[in-house]
Amino acid sequence: MKIDDMQIWSIPKSLKILQGFLRSTRYYHKPVKDYGMIVAPLMNLLKKNAFNWSSTAKESFNQLKPSMCSTMILAMPYLSNTFII
Repeated sequence: MKIDDMQIWSIPKSLKILQGFLRSTRYYHKPVKDYGMIVAPLMNLLKKNAFNWSSTAKESFNQLKPSMCSTMILAMPYLSNTFII
């Protein structure tokens, strides 16, 4: 994920675009405080025949974008440390 791409991501106009946005956030979501609560209104739009952009969805979208661009999320790993997979 590129920071510039995330910052300029426009409001999803279709279900497919929303799915792409959410896919890109899932990889980096663990350090984001309250990720589940932030993304819940967007996840509700994924239900069958539920894609209806609302002010709640817009607020969630606008809150999630800067969260994904914070330095805490994008910090490089310390390669000298041991990684456990």
